[in-house]
Amino acid sequence: MTTLAEKISELPAEMPDWRVADVLNTPDAALPIVWQSVSAHSARAVLLATFEWPKLKAARTNAALSDEARVVADTMYDALTMQKSVDLGNEHYRTVVQNGLTALVAAGVFTQSAVDALMALGQRHPSWAEANNIDVTARSVGIARGGRA
Repeated sequence: MTTLAEKISELPAEMPDWRVADVLNTPDAALPIVWQSVSAHSARAVLLATFEWPKLKAARTNAALSDEARVVADTMYDALTMQKSVDLGNEHYRTVVQNGLTALVAAGVFTQSAVDALMALGQRHPSWAEANNIDVTARSVGIARGGRA
């Protein structure tokens, strides 16, 4: 693991402490993606924008679909209307959601592109500070550069 002082040494020495802190707290596309919670509001917005929301609502009672597909649709609908968020940071919940979405694609309820857009809501790149679990502030940068605490 790289220390804060080592990471700071990779940046220009003339860069002000506050700017270094900003850089180290900015999401870094070079770091692996992490999963996060997704607000139900954001997920509904994607489904509305892709015209999948009405299909989800209709699938709950569509006798032409399998019982499994109807149950998955009903569960997804409840999750998006009764909860504030879905924690995709939790591996178990993420797997359940991914399996449910896959089942809805197989049943013709959702398109793969809509599912991809939904899952993308739960992904982000962390900052260097977050990935290394270090609180980086202008003060901590100054101290790491040899300033006084």
